[in-house]
Amino acid sequence: MSDDKKTIVIKAALEEFAENGYAAASTNTITRKAGISKGLLFHYFGSKQQLYLAVLDFCMDQVLARFDEELKYVSRDIIERIVELNKLKLRLNADMPLSQRFLTEAFIKPPEGLAKEIAVRQVHIYTGYMPLLLENVDRSNFREDIDQEKAVELVIAVANAVGEKYIKAYREEGVDFDPLLRAFVEELKCCLGMIKYGIYKN
Repeated sequence: MSDDKKTIVIKAALEEFAENGYAAASTNTITRKAGISKGLLFHYFGSKQQLYLAVLDFCMDQVLARFDEELKYVSRDIIERIVELNKLKLRLNADMPLSQRFLTEAFIKPPEGLAKEIAVRQVHIYTGYMPLLLENVDRSNFREDIDQEKAVELVIAVANAVGEKYIKAYREEGVDFDPLLRAFVEELKCCLGMIKYGIYKN
């Protein structure tokens, strides 16, 4: 199977998985949309699980490519950088709605039997993303009487804590992703603003 044909199959599978979820996704629908036989599908992808992981890798590559491009232009201020990168998630959600929906479901509600494989991919993203997040951070605005490394760790910890709150809401309450992401970015800006300017009067 050529690379172009594999891409057609993966895009058909992405649409089916994103719209119907892993369990309800139909390989018959995927093969019909891709214009191939079911035998050929399983010859190249092995199983429905392996096809799902191939779609996951495809979507991750798309998103990481955008992040790599955008990181060239983000602020060197750590707080502004975190906010900008989360605003990028909003743009990606508008530009690549199927990929974002698929990735959100995969990472927050992984299909049964695929949790370990997906967790490995999450670790890969995190270990590759963190050095980029901290690269060339401008610390000139930090107070001289504080531990700057601890300050950076605090900013990241707050961002992660706010993120976990919204992940929990998505996982447990089934809230629509797009408005949830917008609310997350607004709360993130608010909380990081408190760190930036403090909560006590001078």
